[in-house]
Amino acid sequence: MINIVVVEDHRLVRESIVQALSKEPDFQVVASIDCAHQIHKVFQQMSVDLVLMDICTSHNSSGLTEARLIKQTFPETKVILMTGFPTVTFIDEAKEIGVEGFIYKDLSLADLIQTMRNALRGYSTFPIAQESGFMDTFKSFTEQEKVILKLLCQAYSRKEIARELDISDNTLKSHLANIMHKTDFSSITKLVIYLINNGYMSPNG
Repeated sequence: MINIVVVEDHRLVRESIVQALSKEPDFQVVASIDCAHQIHKVFQQMSVDLVLMDICTSHNSSGLTEARLIKQTFPETKVILMTGFPTVTFIDEAKEIGVEGFIYKDLSLADLIQTMRNALRGYSTFPIAQESGFMDTFKSFTEQEKVILKLLCQAYSRKEIARELDISDNTLKSHLANIMHKTDFSSITKLVIYLINNGYMSPNG
């Protein structure tokens, strides 16, 4: 049997993937978790053949960071990263880490399974990089929005940000709504993780 770990913070997506994989006679999902930080516990308990992991998971954990650790510690384990954000930076970093695949979540389950089998056979799968990337989105942020994002990256709370910028809570909420409207991220937390992981902003100021 092929031991597989699925790391995805959206419960419905995770359950859908696990259900599809369970129908494959040689696939065995040995762990289904929502946080990338938890994956090292799985490796302590059993051997893992393939990890299918979101790049941004719950509790501010980065799939990219955990993928790097996996490839350094367990180089024989195949790793496929997935995201809902078609961003060139993620693809480049995934290749640099040495994972076997990078896919978007709109991929059909049949194609997902084929990608996993290709990885197990030693083949890699990466989408064609889109030229626009995230940089255009980042440039579209106003200076005030960038300051807010910078403070979020430095772990300021929303109350602290409002006090620091001398703005009301409602004004801050409006700025955050505008920021989210400009991106494809499902939460401000995932956007902050992306900004830090990809060098747009620093948690150290």
